[in-house]
Parts: sequence; C-alpha cells; structure tokens
Amino acid sequence: MVGMAYTLISVAESFAATLLLRHRSPDAARLRQPGDVMALAGLSITAAAGGAVLAGTLASVATDADFWTVFRIWLAAHVSGIVTIGPAVLVVARDGGRTARWSIHGAAEGALMLTLLAAASWQVFFAPHVPEQTAFAHPFLLLPFALWSATRFGVPGTISSLLVVNGLCFWGTSLGLGPYTTQHPLLSQMTAQILSSAVSVVFLVLSTSVESASRSARLHRSLALKLQSAADVERSRLAHELHDDIAQKLAALKMQLELDEMTPHKTGSSGNVAAVDQLIADVRALSRALRPAPFEEGQLIPALAALARAEGRRGGLRVLIDAPMEGVPISREAELACYRVVREAVTNIIKHARANHLAVSALMHADVFSLRVVDDGAGFDVAPAARQAVLDGHLGLLGMQERVEQIGGTLRIRSRRGGGTMVECRVPLMATV
Repeated sequence: MVGMAYTLISVAESFAATLLLRHRSPDAARLRQPGDVMALAGLSITAAAGGAVLAGTLASVATDADFWTVFRIWLAAHVSGIVTIGPAVLVVARDGGRTARWSIHGAAEGALMLTLLAAASWQVFFAPHVPEQTAFAHPFLLLPFALWSATRFGVPGTISSLLVVNGLCFWGTSLGLGPYTTQHPLLSQMTAQILSSAVSVVFLVLSTSVESASRSARLHRSLALKLQSAADVERSRLAHELHDDIAQKLAALKMQLELDEMTPHKTGSSGNVAAVDQLIADVRALSRALRPAPFEEGQLIPALAALARAEGRRGGLRVLIDAPMEGVPISREAELACYRVVREAVTNIIKHARANHLAVSALMHADVFSLRVVDDGAGFDVAPAARQAVLDGHLGLLGMQERVEQIGGTLRIRSRRGGGTMVECRVPLMATV
C-alpha cells in the first residue's frame, strides 16, 4: 500500500509540474532560451518539493521514518531525474521526431566528443576514492567536454553529454567509487544527484544561450539579405523609370529643339540641344548605376568579361578571361550573386592585392556552375582577415557568401601571403527539361 501511495504521489507530482509549465511558462518546454531552462528547473523543483512533502509525511506516518530524511532523498532524486531526463524528452517532442542532418565531419566530431567524454567520465567516477585524489579524479576534467558539446552541438549535444556523464556518475557512486563516495551510501547518492542537477542546469543554460545567439545572428543576416533584395528591387524600379520615362521625355525635348534649330527665324537653340544631350547622358548613366547589375538576364559572362577588362584597365592589370560566351542556365538570383562576387573580388584586388595579373574563369560541370577570380598579388591570411572584417563592420565577400549560400551555392576564398588569392563561387545550374 505504501508503494502504491508513493506511485500516486509521483504521478500527481508529474501532473502538477506539467500544469505549472503550461500555465506559468508555456514556452519553457521548447528549451530555446536560457530563461526556459531556469523556468523548467524552478517549476519542476516546486512540484518536486510538493511531492517530497507528501512522501515525507506518508513515510513518517506509515513507517516511522524521519520526515526530513525522506524529504531530502525524494527531492534530490526527483529534481535530478527531471533536469537529466526531462530535457531529452522535451527536445524530442520539440523537434517532432525529426533527426538533424549531419555531415560526415559533424558526425565524426560528435562521436569523438562522446567517446572522449565517456573515457574521461569513467576516469573520474570509477576512480577509487582516497582522501587525496589525483588531478585526474576531479570532475573539473569534464568541463571542457561540456563546453565542447554546448558550443558545437547545441542543446541536443549537451543533453547527450549530460546523459553520459550523469549515468556514469550515478553508476560509479552506487558502486562506492568516484569523488562523491562517503561512508554513508545514501549521502553519497544525494550528493551526486544534487551536483549533477546543478551541472545540468548550468550547461543547459550555456547551450541555450549559444543556440539563441546563433538564431539571432542568422535572423539578422536573413533580414540584411532581405533588405538588400528589397533595395535591389527599388533600385531596378527607379532605373526603369529614369530610362523609360524621364529619358524618353528628354529625347522628345531634344527632337523639338533640333526642329526649332532648323527653323530659319529661330536661333540660339544649339546650346540647349547640347545641354539636353548632357542631361540624357547623365540620366542613362544614373539608370545604369542604379540597376542591380548592368546586364540582361542570360548575359552574365559578357557582363563579367566587360567588368574585368574595364576594372583591369583602371587598375593597370593584365586580364585573362577564360569562359564560354554562351548563356549559362542559372537563375537570375544566381547571376546577380556571381556578378557581385566578381565585382567585390576585383575591387579588392585593385585596392589591396598589388597584383599584376587577373584571371576570371568559368566552367560548367555536372549540375554546378563554377566561377573563379585569381590574382598574383600579395595574398593574405583568410581567417584572421575575415574575423577582423566582421569586427570592423566590413562584410564584403563575407556578405556575398551569405547571399551565395542563400541560393544553394558555396563561396571559397583561398590565399596565402605572397601567393596570390583565389575566390571561387559555385552555384547550382537550373534543371533543363
């Protein structure tokens, strides 16, 4: 009967925790923000404390057990179970059973991390307890692995790590091994449960913080790309209005002035015609400058060749173009992305590379269009330069990388000091019927 009563108390405690989460913090079950973890822990502890009061009262009445002893044991065990097993269940429910797409390198890194973590946990929690433990028997050895899992694999990685660590911790402590072992087995288990609960909460907060920061960064980049796309649309609209409306009206005005000039009794209109000619040229130049890219759809290669030759002359470079002049079957968004990559790369070469030669090559193979810009300039260290550019707010090619990836392509930059630079843009070809 007492066992049945304990079971009913556990079930009631679970319902109480569920109701508290649904009414007080319904978003906590998603574990997307650090506050979700704290809400989950706080509300679960509240429900577990209520269950511990009932369990302690029942034990003291039915078996003459000490109320506070039962209360502490119940609370430590249930809180430990909630913060260890609860997040795993919630993440599975949050993702709807969907499995993440792992690359070969990501899966290998995850397997390596869990293997090393299990080995380190075995060393910590299965080491015989002595008054003066070696440095390798302290739980601090596990902190780098927890940070590794939180920063590289987010909440699912942290939960997997915690399941390994806490499982081995409880197992080793139950065998009388590890740093939490005392002369009283019950006290040893309580100590292990309390410390594992604290560690679980801390690193779940860390992992949700990392995920939240990553989502915020992705959102900002997405908004920046959408803003750039909206600006392109508006610039294109203005360019068409300038070309189709204002320029046409100026052309009509010019024709009228030329007719007036041919009229014998009218003079002094030649200066007006010259002024209108200049206005027309200015409007057309402004129209070309406003357009997202100065070429029509399907004319990417000629536009890139013209850009490279014009900029090469301006920068005193010898330019080599190695590309098929026929149309490339890629989307308009891919054409714009490729053009911007080449323009940014050529601009950087002229500004910083101190190069003598510039080569632009294009190749279609399989289902990918590959575009390369190569120079023989001074080169640079890619990773430090990229980090410094982000800190300085100079996105440049990094911003183009985001745009290329948005259309399913990739952008690679290879360079070394004294060895020149290669910028390669790869975008998918459109399917042909």
